[in-house]
Order: sequence, then structure tokens, then C-alpha cells
Amino acid sequence: AAWRTALDAYSVRLGALNNDKLLTLDRWFFEELPGAIAARVPRHMTAAELVLLVDWKMTRGKVRPRLLEFARAHSEGTVRDATAAAIAVLANARGGGGGRGRDVMERESEGGSVLVAKSKSRAKAKITPTPPATSATLAPALATRVAAATTQAMIAVEDIPSALAPLVALKGMGPATSSAVLAAADASIPFMSDDVMAVALPPSTGSSDTYSMPRLLQLAAKVRAKAAKVGLTAGEVERAVYSEAALTKTPKKDPLTGGDAAKKRKR
Repeated sequence: AAWRTALDAYSVRLGALNNDKLLTLDRWFFEELPGAIAARVPRHMTAAELVLLVDWKMTRGKVRPRLLEFARAHSEGTVRDATAAAIAVLANARGGGGGRGRDVMERESEGGSVLVAKSKSRAKAKITPTPPATSATLAPALATRVAAATTQAMIAVEDIPSALAPLVALKGMGPATSSAVLAAADASIPFMSDDVMAVALPPSTGSSDTYSMPRLLQLAAKVRAKAAKVGLTAGEVERAVYSEAALTKTPKKDPLTGGDAAKKRKR
């Protein structure tokens, strides 16, 4: 129940951060991009979408301007070919059947750790909610994607590097950014966000290790295990964790008042 509550509060808590750009890009990533990818043959992303994805990643987390420069430098053909190859690996590794996916889910559900409890322990204050966006009110594209992800076979964790290979070959595309591409096409793969890593993984041994492939695979296994236990997809678990983490984030300053949106509403 706690995980579903956190997920249902995601939109409200995101809105409380008073960041219009984040809201716009986040809705695009979760509600529009998956459907756009699924509608293409072969399934792929465009160069403009890759730039938006990197912008979304930085707006939601840490700002790294060079990543956006690298993304803008990639040609349409380069992005189309790399993303199409990566998404094709996802489909091929799943094999089109549900048996393997169930085996993977059962295997990875062993030893899952409590993620939201750790995130909630960091919360400093509760936000008085307005009526939350629930799973029943999500955009059709996202609802379709979630429904499909709960019934189709999943790519095994050990096969994820093969799907990432065409993406990480592009300049400026590490495992974290590449995981966002895969997450947009398959809800069984979690985005490698700083917030979910903070509660699911031990501290990294150094800056070069933080966003490494081994840590992504470890993260995917942990998040999938939790997803299996609480009845969500891996993508939903990541958003539930971000929802809890949002309670501790500082809202963006209001340009007119110099304060944050929450304080403005209380006056």
C-alpha cells in the first residue's frame, strides 16, 4: 500500500517542486514518448527526442551541460539506428513469450530490499496534497505501456548490456542516460536515477563507478525484485522512490516572490 500511495502521489509531489520545465518534460517522457516509440517501425527514437530525454534527465537530477551538447551533436540517422538496435535487442531477448519473463521475475524477487522505507526516513515534511493523479487517471499511452509490461516476458538482467551496447557507443551516452532510453521503451527496465540508486545500492567506490554498467545491472535486479513483491513495474518503483525523495527536495524559487510555491500557497 505504501508503494502505491507514493506512486499515486508522484504528480502532486512533482508539482510541489514548482518547476514547470520538469513537469512538462516529465509528462512528455512518461506519457508521450513510449507511445511515439511503439508506433514506429522499427521502434526507435528521433534525434530531437534524444535531446529532450537528456534535458529531462538533467532537469530531474544533476545538471551536466556537456551531455546536452553531445546529444545535440548526434545526427538523425545515428540516433535512429542506435535506438532501433537497442530496442530490437529488448524484443529479441524477451523472445515473445511469457514463460521466461515469469522465471526472471521469480528469480529476481528473492532478497529484495525495502526501498521506500529508506527514502521515507529522509523526508522532513509532508506536503498537503490536492487530489492526486492515480494509476486510473494516467494518460492512455502510459496505461497501455504499463499493462503490456505486466504481461509480457522481460529481458533478463544479464542480457541488458547487449541492449545498452548500441547506445553507450554514442559519445556522451553512459549507462544512466542509456537506461532512460530503454526505460522509455520497456517498463521492466528502471531508469538509473540518483534517487533510486541512493536507496537501492550501497555507496559507489568512486566517481567512475557511480554510473557503471555493473551498478546498473545490480540496480535493475534490486528494483525488479521490489517490483515483483509490491505488484508494480520497475519503472513504477523508480517513480515511487522519486515521489518520496521529492518530499525532501527544495522547491524552485518563485521568480515573482523569491519564495517557493508551497510557502506562497500558505499565505
